Parts: sequence; C-alpha cells; structure tokens
Amino acid sequence: MIRLRRVLAALLGVLLAASVGVLLAASVGPAAAAQLRQDALPRDLRLSPDEAARVARVVERNRAFLGARPLEFCKDAPAAERTSCLEEVERIAESKIDGPLEVTENGEATRVGEEWPGAGEDYRVEGGRRVRVSVPIRKGERAAVAEASVLVFTSRRGEASEACFFPLEHWTWADLDRPERFAHAPVGVCGKDRELTLADYLVEQSPDAAPWAIRFLSEPEARAWQSGDPEKIKHTSPYTAGHPYAKYFLLGSLRWWRGGKPPARRPEYGWVVRIDELPLRRVRELEKQGELFLDVFEDGAQVELTNVTREGLVSLLAEKPVVYTDRSGPGDRAPELVPLGG
Repeated sequence: MIRLRRVLAALLGVLLAASVGVLLAASVGPAAAAQLRQDALPRDLRLSPDEAARVARVVERNRAFLGARPLEFCKDAPAAERTSCLEEVERIAESKIDGPLEVTENGEATRVGEEWPGAGEDYRVEGGRRVRVSVPIRKGERAAVAEASVLVFTSRRGEASEACFFPLEHWTWADLDRPERFAHAPVGVCGKDRELTLADYLVEQSPDAAPWAIRFLSEPEARAWQSGDPEKIKHTSPYTAGHPYAKYFLLGSLRWWRGGKPPARRPEYGWVVRIDELPLRRVRELEKQGELFLDVFEDGAQVELTNVTREGLVSLLAEKPVVYTDRSGPGDRAPELVPLGG
C-alpha cells in the first residue's frame, strides 16, 4: 500500500511538472524574447551581457517596426508563384523574429543629444553609441533579414545617471516607405527595465520644455498649411503609405534647412511652417493617444516629431503654426524667414 502511494505521488509530481511547463510555454507564447548571439563575433563588436540583453529587449519590444520589402521575402519564390507570394506577404502586418540577433556595428554616435530639448541645461547625454543588429524575420512561410539600429547612451541629471537604449532611425527597420514605421511610438529602456518613449524621457528630464518645431516644405504645401485645413494639408506620398496625414517636424533644429544640403537652395525646401512653442507634456499626451510620436532622428543629434493621424494634425494646427518663406541667399548660414503673404 505504501509503495502504491509512492508511485502515485511520483506520477502526480511528473504530471504537475508537465502542467507547469505547458503554462510557462503559454505565458512566453510562440515567439520567445529575442536573443542576441555573440559567440562568433570579433571583440570590437561585442556587448556586455547587460547591454546585449537590453538591445535584444528593445528590438523585441519594437518588433512591429521590423520588416522588409515584399520582394525580399519572395526573391527565392519560383516565377509562377511570385505574385501570390507578394500578395501573401502584404497581407501579413507584422514580421516574426525567426532566430538570434547578431551585432553588425558597434560604433560611436558622436552627436547624440546635440539638439535635444533641454539637453545641456536640465540633463546631459553622453557616451553615445550606435549598435546595429541583423534580425532574421519571417512572414508566414517566407523569410528575410532586417537591420535594426539601437542608440545606447548614458543619461545624467544632477548626481543621477543611467544607461538608456532607444530605437534609432526606426523607419529603416522595415524600409523607408513601409507602413510599419507608423506602428506605434518607439519604446526604449532606461536603467534595468524601465520602459519609456522618447517623449516620456524628455518630459522626465525637462518637464517644462516647449521647444519650437519646424518643417521645411514647398510653396504648394506651405499654402496648404496657411489654409489651416487638414484636408488640404493631407497628402499621399511613397513615404506615407496608408497615412496621408503623416507629417514630420524637427524640434529646435534647422537640420533640414535647404534639404539638409546647403548652400544651394532647393525649391522643395524654400518655405517653412513653424510652431513657436510646443509643450512636451502636450506632445506626450498626444503620443499616448496614438496621434503622433517622437523619435531619434538620423545620427541621434535631433529629435523628430512624426504626426500619424488626422486628429494629431488638428492638434498641431491648434498650436497656431506660422508659415514663412525663406529669403536667404546662397552664402547665408541660416534662413531668413519672412511671413508668407496671402
């Protein structure tokens, strides 16, 4: 009898262990957290274990940005199946991570934080690095490889400091013209496990900041902004797939004056719409509602505001933007802004 009880107890233990294993697998889901593989990397590309874990976490947290052109998924498909393959890939909104990540670049980001609102006064951003990883991805039965960059830096405010990791140039994680870029506000990690958006971070560092915001544009678009009518402003372009109200501003930066390529004036950048003060607290509210978001622009030196929805555009119009023409000459080092006449 005693022996029978022992057998039953052992059997029950096995069943319980199996049940727990099933529950754990269910809680993790079919796609476990992204992993970063470093065993075969040269020393200059390697990250510390903590850094590797956080880079992988940022990629996993922002998985909705990952993608590639449909043709990349279908390049190995037989010619007779190419069209159906492209259609299938387009129907699938998000890519799955299909294997370990691998670092392809680990270098300095020397200009990080250079023009961030409040930087140098309320807080400092130091030791910037760009970590680029290759990410195997899958849509259905089709595989491709995406590239994802993460900005790593030390944030200091007073005596406190912490390491932060944010998506860098998140629009390149899929491709510049892919709708994935509008999926959600890019989410980063500061410290051990504190998840936050860039708007969250900037409001923490400089709670009362209200930087100016600027967009360089063509005369027809300037006239549309001058009308104050969202329906005249909306425009579909290859870079705003499915998001005709999408617009981009830089906060406190003239980076795109003359299209970013002075001294020659480019006609499509000879006019300006500017918001003199855009409270970051208000930006964060709109970000939480899904209307717009902030992201780290290009080399990490600037912060970009990306509007997503019609409601977000209406909210920006409520901030009373002013439209100008740029009268500067070829040798000038800054725009000469004159209010656009009627």
